[in-house]
Amino acid sequence: MYIQCTQKLLAKLKMPYGELPNPPETVYCWHASFFEQYELRYVVMMNDETGEEIFFPIDSFQDFDKLVLDEMKLDMEDGGASAKKVKAYMKGAGPLTFGPTSDRSLVAQLSGYTRRMKNLIDKMYNLRDILEREGSSDNLVVHFNAEIEALAASQEKKKPKPKAKPRIIAASELMITPMVALDVALQLEGDKKVERSFLVPLHINFYTLHAILQVGFGWYDSHLYEFSNEDRTLVIGMDPSDMSIEQESILLDVQKAILSDYIPGLKRFGYLYDFDDSWDHLITVGAITTVEGDPFVLCTGGQGSTPPEDCGGAPGYERMCEILTDPSDDEYEDMLEWASDDFDKCFDQDRINGRLKVLKFIPYTGE
Repeated sequence: MYIQCTQKLLAKLKMPYGELPNPPETVYCWHASFFEQYELRYVVMMNDETGEEIFFPIDSFQDFDKLVLDEMKLDMEDGGASAKKVKAYMKGAGPLTFGPTSDRSLVAQLSGYTRRMKNLIDKMYNLRDILEREGSSDNLVVHFNAEIEALAASQEKKKPKPKAKPRIIAASELMITPMVALDVALQLEGDKKVERSFLVPLHINFYTLHAILQVGFGWYDSHLYEFSNEDRTLVIGMDPSDMSIEQESILLDVQKAILSDYIPGLKRFGYLYDFDDSWDHLITVGAITTVEGDPFVLCTGGQGSTPPEDCGGAPGYERMCEILTDPSDDEYEDMLEWASDDFDKCFDQDRINGRLKVLKFIPYTGE
């Protein structure tokens, strides 16, 4: 049996490992990883051929090989396999060997399974906290146990099946991509509203998010920018070493900071474009979902025309609009000529999505 482990799991194991030149049949090959949540550790495993998933808590990695075999046998028995079939599978699997992962698509599937387990655990503990605050001690036991049973039931997959005739599987069939909805509002004076909504991959960096916002709002990407939380204790910019902001703030590089490291914990954050005009955008984090296939980005809605760049920010744009609604103003002709095609464009969702399609994403491996 060959267990391909993520780098962080291999770092925990105190046993020799190496990539097999001739691995066994895929039904005897598994991918494995682990994660920590609420000060507890859990192992997740997935069979390379059947996609069967196994999930269990772990206190120590000292006897990891024995624990894996025990959990595997237990999972097969819970799935209805007879003792004879369990024994036959273990015999056919041969000695237990550990090695590094080599199939990015399978690692991506394992990462998706890990996220589902994390969400289920979050749900369980959130329910417990709510019921504890309400003082519903009796209901707490009932509901919390029900959630635990649901978690266990979600692990009941089909038992391993004999190796089938190999087939070519498209990458889009294997990839599960987590996505997050973002609602972005440009902060303007008066009653003007310029808003865009997006569905973006959760595992992109903030540099990619900047590129998406530039396309969505029609900016020209010719000025500096940064992302920050509401109290500016976290600031993500192009070159943190050159940013003159509060010393107590955490400074991160847009190329290295990933959305999933801060979402869903970060419910709202700001995007500042052009430090002179100070175009402030408020980003509200919406639902996190998953889609089958490769990462993509989609503009899902919006309204309003983005102001021309270099018009003086929100106050300058307000003054420009006042002038352009009054042909008798002395500055009307000059302002109309300066604004030209950049003023009062209609929101064009199809055009935005056409431009967003050219963005390319590297699948996230979870390592």
